[in-house]
Amino acid sequence: MPSVAITVDTVFPAPLDQAFEVVTAEDVVPKLLKGFGPIPAVVGTTARHGTWDRVGSHRVIQLADGGTVREELTGFDRPWSFDYRVTEFSPPFSAIVARARGQWTLEEAPGGTRIRWTYAFEPRSLLAYPLLLLIGQLAWRGVMGRAFENLALELGR
Repeated sequence: MPSVAITVDTVFPAPLDQAFEVVTAEDVVPKLLKGFGPIPAVVGTTARHGTWDRVGSHRVIQLADGGTVREELTGFDRPWSFDYRVTEFSPPFSAIVARARGQWTLEEAPGGTRIRWTYAFEPRSLLAYPLLLLIGQLAWRGVMGRAFENLALELGR
């Protein structure tokens, strides 16, 4: 079944090591993911198992609408990349999303650090694919763009 993948890519005026530390910090998710359209903001994380630098670590992401998702670290290569899987979406997204995969890659670039974030949703069914494509391209792309704006603020501190 096809996935719905969205990528954002920007050069931030920060050194590679600093950028990696910020994007992998335990408390960064609510600082970056403020919501957009029908996608609620992240308000916190709970049920943490392991630290966010060890493959297999997982946590529950708490959303502003009371929903949750489970996030598990599947790859970690300091300071270049980390990968994760998102499962157990609560309603209404559980009806259309089976799981998602995220990947952040960082590299030195003129002017700082290039950060590329790819997020790929796997639809629950072929019937869910068109709706997920619409939500992904409009709302989730907005979430990702806003997250990069917030990341710029975090890196400027």
